[in-house]
Amino acid sequence: SAMTQEEMSAALNDMWYNFCVSEAFEPGSTFKPVTVGAALESGSIVDGDTFYCDGYEFVTDTRINCDNVNGHGMETVSDAIKNSCNDALMQIAFQMGIDVFCKYQELFNFGSTTGIDLPNEGSGSLYNTTNMHEVELATNSFGQGFTCTMIQELAAFCAVVNGGYYYCLLYTSPS
Repeated sequence: SAMTQEEMSAALNDMWYNFCVSEAFEPGSTFKPVTVGAALESGSIVDGDTFYCDGYEFVTDTRINCDNVNGHGMETVSDAIKNSCNDALMQIAFQMGIDVFCKYQELFNFGSTTGIDLPNEGSGSLYNTTNMHEVELATNSFGQGFTCTMIQELAAFCAVVNGGYYYCLLYTSPS
């Protein structure tokens, strides 16, 4: 009763704060399986496709490096994931195109809350088909240039590994 409404609200928000649910970050390479899953599901690539990594891609006038600036050489889809190859992921995203890439980010629920029953859930920040261009598509393909929460990344990754089924993360406390 000694607290104002604003003080009470601030105290409750501090008490309920959960970094994994509230804070957005660039997912980086942990997003690569989501890109590959979307490309496979959309038919943009097939399991037997190969990609040549020379250590970088020039996108418009921007050089975007792979983590291995000397290049990985010829890679399969699974090699691209295993070697965390930015170059191959950019090529995969280009085959998908901006419209398909953005559609799958939405289908994997990036840019929206998951619905987990916890307060202060963040939604992250994404490009859309209007403001994404080739450089953003390239960097987004390997998890840079947009943000998500840990719970969004976890839910999307689970969908990738369980046959594409995205499950709502609602939590109900036991009675």
